[in-house]
Amino acid sequence: MAKSRINVDIRIGVSVRVFHRGKMVYIPTGVDVGCSKVGRKIVPHFDGEMVTCREEGWLAKNVEVDRVYQIIVDRYSRVVNPGVMACDELCMVLRSDGFCPKGNKVGIDAAFEMFIDSKTGEVSKSYIDMMGYAVRRFRGWCGGLVLDDITPEVIGRYDKFLHKVRKAGTKRLLSDSQICKEKAQLKALLNWSEANGLVKFKSNPFAKVAIPRSDRRECAVTNEEFKRIRDAELSGSVAMARDKWMLSWYMGGMNYADMVQVDWSGSSVTFVRSKTRGRTKGRVITKLPVCEEARMIVSKYMKDGRLSTGLHFSSDKGDIGYIGKLVRRMGAMLHIESDLCFYSARHSFSQMALECGINDVVVDYILGHSSSRRGVISYYSAVTPRMAAMAMERVRRYADHPDEFEDGMLAAIMR
Repeated sequence: MAKSRINVDIRIGVSVRVFHRGKMVYIPTGVDVGCSKVGRKIVPHFDGEMVTCREEGWLAKNVEVDRVYQIIVDRYSRVVNPGVMACDELCMVLRSDGFCPKGNKVGIDAAFEMFIDSKTGEVSKSYIDMMGYAVRRFRGWCGGLVLDDITPEVIGRYDKFLHKVRKAGTKRLLSDSQICKEKAQLKALLNWSEANGLVKFKSNPFAKVAIPRSDRRECAVTNEEFKRIRDAELSGSVAMARDKWMLSWYMGGMNYADMVQVDWSGSSVTFVRSKTRGRTKGRVITKLPVCEEARMIVSKYMKDGRLSTGLHFSSDKGDIGYIGKLVRRMGAMLHIESDLCFYSARHSFSQMALECGINDVVVDYILGHSSSRRGVISYYSAVTPRMAAMAMERVRRYADHPDEFEDGMLAAIMR
């Protein structure tokens, strides 16, 4: 268990020996013992993994050694995939605030809790959930390092670890986009921690790890592809998915999570995007008309006053995941060349709105974008539901007759 190293003053530090992947590394416990000379040999006051009674305060020292050892064992049990780490990397993970006094230094979990408290009403629940997921994975890997211990070398090792992690319940590795999201969330928390005086990094932890921006997803369909989707004769679950895709488009790119929550009983719907529902700042209350085409789709799937798919997943995420697969299947059946997914309805609407000359502020209102994104124009003016209705009617007309909107397209280019 332990190794002794004789110092100049004949005091020996007691360490825990870690043997991993053919290599040994020693973690100091902070306990030291003296030595006695027996003949020509120097014998430490340590035997059988215990401090002997010849050492002053031996009982308390044994308690401390045992405490540190149990911390290491406990932390090791909570490390995710230790087999992917080298021995020195594993020991770096195991050496944390449990081994020696850290004063008022803050751990990653405490920093996250303070972040949540400070951002209440400013960021959505989904944003907090994403950051919490990234923090939990990092904590599981590092075993609870305090913020001061997070260096560019630590983040570099963690980046390599993320590229070896498999998705839960599958053999597939995490996607590049998922890795980028988790690193971005972790970086945001560390930046916030430093800005709020919780830590002063000697160097930026992400100085050696890049977080590339995701490429803009080109999934808007063309006018011809849109009409092919709308007019196709489909049946079964694929027809249901097409209907939901079309309903999203008719409603200005409304997200599925909002479609299943709004009240469809009136001539219009009023909602706050679920993505921003937890905020008190920067959210938009959007009121949109329900056109005749949208009403026909809604009437097919109404149940107890709400939109239903007839599916029986335990959450809306299960529904949208399945519908997304059906939309992709529909794209293959109809030979759609664009990257068709459920989000394509939202992207296609906004792209067509831009092409037929709808003002950006009006498009933002229809999409339910945060008011914090808007510029000077919105400061001096407000979008009304009537303006939104006229804009949505214009986009529906443009989908079938793009040639009629050349002047609007030119205005959109020149503005």
